[in-house]
Amino acid sequence: MGKWDATKIPYGISDFARIRREGYYYVDKTGYVPTVESAGSFLFFVRPRRFGKSLFVDMLRCYYDLNEKTNFEKYFGDLAIGREPTPNRNKYLVLALDFSKVSGGDLSAQERNFDEYMCKRLDAFAMRYPDVFAPDFVKSCGGFAEVLRSTGACRPKDLDGPAGRLHPAIAVADHLL
Repeated sequence: MGKWDATKIPYGISDFARIRREGYYYVDKTGYVPTVESAGSFLFFVRPRRFGKSLFVDMLRCYYDLNEKTNFEKYFGDLAIGREPTPNRNKYLVLALDFSKVSGGDLSAQERNFDEYMCKRLDAFAMRYPDVFAPDFVKSCGGFAEVLRSTGACRPKDLDGPAGRLHPAIAVADHLL
């Protein structure tokens, strides 16, 4: 048995791509992807802190994100899902949200911070998929609340293409609950 390097434990790191690129120790949970796909539309992962929920969600983001297609072998080649990928592999636009980035405060401050965070994430999302969304997508809509209320002007360019297959990946912060 080889010597084990404890410095390669990814404590506090929930960036799946970084863990795989930099050779951190990774317990393969990709075998659960087919179970997640057959489980239903809305999933709720309940585990204590530091049990890998955010890492699992980020792994799903890398697996489903159409922009990660060229990295599939590098990230998943030697893992369970790499040996038997599902038809949904790298097929979707993925909006990744991490609400630990939204600071607290009173209700008014939380609403403002949430709106600001969502606008930034939606701008980043639109820039990540320039073939689908017009430049300044969120600004042209008047902010996150307007994007949600919008019925016409703020829609993606190609509603029948990959934009019609949006999958949000959300990691919820304990301090907001």
